[in-house]
Amino acid sequence: FRSKQWYQRRVRGVNYLETISEPFSHSYSSSFGSVHLEFQGNPRLRENDVRVSVTDGVGIEAKEFIVSTILSSLSFGPMIGHRVIGSLIYVRLDTDTFLRQQKKKLPAETLKDLKRFLSTAVRETIKVNKSNFVLAEPIAHLEVTGQVDYAPAVLSHYSSTIALPNFQLSYEGEREFRFEAECPLSKLLGYPSRLGKLTKGRAAVTRIEVGQYLPMEMAASQKLVQDIKLDLL
Repeated sequence: FRSKQWYQRRVRGVNYLETISEPFSHSYSSSFGSVHLEFQGNPRLRENDVRVSVTDGVGIEAKEFIVSTILSSLSFGPMIGHRVIGSLIYVRLDTDTFLRQQKKKLPAETLKDLKRFLSTAVRETIKVNKSNFVLAEPIAHLEVTGQVDYAPAVLSHYSSTIALPNFQLSYEGEREFRFEAECPLSKLLGYPSRLGKLTKGRAAVTRIEVGQYLPMEMAASQKLVQDIKLDLL
């Protein structure tokens, strides 16, 4: 179990997450009440960037509990079981009137029922709208510094192996250069060692730092999911 879980959460050394490709909504009802959930994508994909908005009229304590429960329910997405990020979620709740009362403390049994109700609603909503999700890949800031004579080799190697246009090359005096780029973390696996061999240690990676996530193209996302499933057989 641990090996599969580990492989899923660190797919080939990269922690892919999940996000929404198209907005969707869903209503769920039970004996407890009914809830309408609206999911929208958030263009700012930070690792913990999920916002939940609850309809007016719900008591303060209940509202805080609802937000916490929904965030917890997003720990496992529908594609590879990773956390859902980059979402704006609107909650319209229609349950017993006690949720609209400004009580200081809701009964423990009521909170338990509410948590079960909301968790089920979120799971069903995600399941029904599974096709509206894609994987989100981490984007890293790459920084390379070294002797100025090796700047052309670093630029050529980056262009031939990673080939992304968003980079910057600057010189610090006459002896050193600094190369910076934003690129998917998956393309940087093994890059520091390859760079060290290419430049004989005269240039080195000084920083690889994940700053944001970007949605993958749908075709690439689906292919990666299929590869993961095959590897787990």
